[in-house]
Amino acid sequence: MASTMWIPESLYKVLPFIYALAGAALIPLFGFSGPSMLSALLLLTASVLTTLWRYRSQEEVPAAAPLSAKDEWEKRKERRTEAMPLDGFQ
Repeated sequence: MASTMWIPESLYKVLPFIYALAGAALIPLFGFSGPSMLSALLLLTASVLTTLWRYRSQEEVPAAAPLSAKDEWEKRKERRTEAMPLDGFQ
């Protein structure tokens, strides 16, 4: 599924590693306090989930073959026909 991203793709690709690195860096910076441990755990969980979701989404979505011009025209025609109001047939 192609969509417009609001962050650069180079940053998007390494985002799970950034989450993991930030989570691991919290412990030496702030010690073993409750808030730092919770934040580290949440960042590490975000890293794992992001990686898992990306892997699964790549696995589930097969590359769709591009439609021929004729098939694309037929699909557009069907959508236009479905959107037409049926005056007098209510």
